[in-house]
Amino acid sequence: LAENTALSAGTSVTFNANVSGAKSLTVSGPLNVNCSQITTTGNSQTYNGVVNLDLNSKFTASQINFNSNITDGAVAGSRKNLTVDAAVLKSTIASGSASIILGELKVDTNTSIQTNNGTTIAFNVPLISGTGKTITLASNGSTFSFDGNVEINPDFITSTGTTFSASTGEMIFKA
Repeated sequence: LAENTALSAGTSVTFNANVSGAKSLTVSGPLNVNCSQITTTGNSQTYNGVVNLDLNSKFTASQINFNSNITDGAVAGSRKNLTVDAAVLKSTIASGSASIILGELKVDTNTSIQTNNGTTIAFNVPLISGTGKTITLASNGSTFSFDGNVEINPDFITSTGTTFSASTGEMIFKA
């Protein structure tokens, strides 16, 4: 992709091959990820619609912003995995909540998970991994909720003012 690429489509955008090269990438509308890697050099990736993983994928950027849900659209037992290699994973939804529904969320670097003021990220992810890494839930009045059983392998830090909840299931911290 060329530098600072913006993509928009009437119904959806689909990546059927690995994507790389852009300093930043913005996708407006739903994105179907049918590739194993999306890499931008130096800047952010911004997704302004639902991100649907059709394959296990890795997103690499300085910051990854999402303004809707990240999901695999699959039923339990055939879930997809997302590896994040970014210092920041941020929900930019203006109000309400965004969901992350996957088989595994893995971090390849120390990552700060953030939201806009007063919004929620609802995780339905049975495994959050990243051995030797740290996930920080950065707060500004935000809520991070977990549904179902979840095993968390990286170090996990919450900052003052963060609401952290598990509505159902069991949380296991293994760091």
